[in-house]
Amino acid sequence: LVTVNMHDNITSIGERAFLTAQMESINITDKVQYFGEFAFSQCSKLKSFNIPKDLKTITPGLLSGCSSITEIIIPESVTEIGKQAFSYTKISTITIPANVTKLGPTFIFGCTGITEIISKAATPPTASNVDANDNNGFAGLFQNISIKVPAVAVSNYEADWKKLFSYPSRVTFSAIAE
Repeated sequence: LVTVNMHDNITSIGERAFLTAQMESINITDKVQYFGEFAFSQCSKLKSFNIPKDLKTITPGLLSGCSSITEIIIPESVTEIGKQAFSYTKISTITIPANVTKLGPTFIFGCTGITEIISKAATPPTASNVDANDNNGFAGLFQNISIKVPAVAVSNYEADWKKLFSYPSRVTFSAIAE
């Protein structure tokens, strides 16, 4: 199975619908408005995934364990990213849109290649919510990470987010280049 093409009439995809499926790509229409938890989790051969442009919430575990994914483009419509949404992917950069207000626990856990987080929100999205193991949004990141945010918000992000990293000395905050 190389590519899956979703029918135009599909508006939601159920929980664990494609769990461990061995496809390399999936074409999802913009009509999809909901993904069940862990809908594409552990699809280790999945290389690309398009998030529908009007999606509001990225549900927990959506692409968790999709170890061949190197890039995720999050649409501006998204307001919340669920726990473990992108954990154990091979992304090196993630851009969080301006409308995101909440990042779930361990949303990028195990992303050992991530070196840059760009957040476009003027107010830092809440990332301090914890799971049953007391993990916050940035748990499991031990590498050097550059965080780029709006210039007016650098000090707010540093105050809110720095303490959430296992090794705060490895995290730098700076303004997004205008």
